[in-house]
Amino acid sequence: MIFPGSIKQSDFQIKISLAFVFVLLNVFVYLFSNISFENWPAKNDYQEIENKGFNLALSQMYLQTLDSFQKKSIQHLDVNKLAQVAIKDQFFWSKSAYFPFSGDSVQISSVKAVLSQLKSGYQNSVQHQLGLGPNPTSPWAWVTYQFTHFSVMHLLSNLIFIFMTV
Repeated sequence: MIFPGSIKQSDFQIKISLAFVFVLLNVFVYLFSNISFENWPAKNDYQEIENKGFNLALSQMYLQTLDSFQKKSIQHLDVNKLAQVAIKDQFFWSKSAYFPFSGDSVQISSVKAVLSQLKSGYQNSVQHQLGLGPNPTSPWAWVTYQFTHFSVMHLLSNLIFIFMTV
């Protein structure tokens, strides 16, 4: 028996129509998010983030903001991985605006400028607006995050899964 339960024509049609509703919702939200929101991080931010000098300065600044317990948990990371952790830490973005960093003041101000750009770009991104980040953004974010997709392959794999569950 392939289908559990009764195989009435009306039961099967209800499940298919529900699947089509979810497919249309997923496609609509994907198209809406790609048209309405800019990608984050922006392409010009990638150039700065990939710079080894920037990563070194960022990781040193990040370490200055952590307490000893937090430092112990990430001490095994190299400079590039530590910079990635710093970029993902939104609390660090807020701290970096007012924290009294020690070191090269020119480099510190350039890193702060890039962090400020990343923060403002993130606030206009699909991740933030549709609820994919850790911060509460809007009342509808608890629903929209379920239909937000990173790429076409992500969307297609979710659509295939929807049809497999019907």
